[in-house]
Amino acid sequence: MKTVRFAGLLLLCTLTLSLASCAKVLYAPMYQTGTVSHVVIVTLKNHGSEADRQKLVDAARELRKISGVYDVEVGRVLPSDRPVVVGDYDIGMVVTFRDEASMKAYLVDPRHLQLVKDVLEPLADMSKTKVYDFVNHE
Repeated sequence: MKTVRFAGLLLLCTLTLSLASCAKVLYAPMYQTGTVSHVVIVTLKNHGSEADRQKLVDAARELRKISGVYDVEVGRVLPSDRPVVVGDYDIGMVVTFRDEASMKAYLVDPRHLQLVKDVLEPLADMSKTKVYDFVNHE
C-alpha cells in the first residue's frame, strides 16, 4: 500500500512540475533580444475593399521566404469601441527579423521590392501608410 501511495505522490509531483514547465514555455518570449519588428499599417485606396485586402494578405505571405525573416503576421483591422485603439486602416502587418542587418537586407531584396511595386503601391494610399521599426528587448 505504501508503494502505491508513493507512486501516486511521485506521479502527482511529476505532473505538477511538468505543468509548471509548460506554463513557463507558454509565457516565454517568442523571440530573443535583438530581433527587429517591422510594423506596417496600410489604408487602401479603395478603403474597405475585401478583394484588395486579400491581395495584400496573399502577397505578404510570400515575404516569409526571404532570408532573415522569422515571421510575418498580417490581417485586417479589428474594430474596437475603445477610444485609445486606432481603427482607421485596413491591414496591419508585422515582419519579425533575426536582427537589424536582416531587416536592411530585406528592404533591398528583389522579392520585397517587387511586392511593394506591384501590390502595395497600386492598392495602398501611401500618404496614410505608416511603418514602425523597433528592436525587441524581451
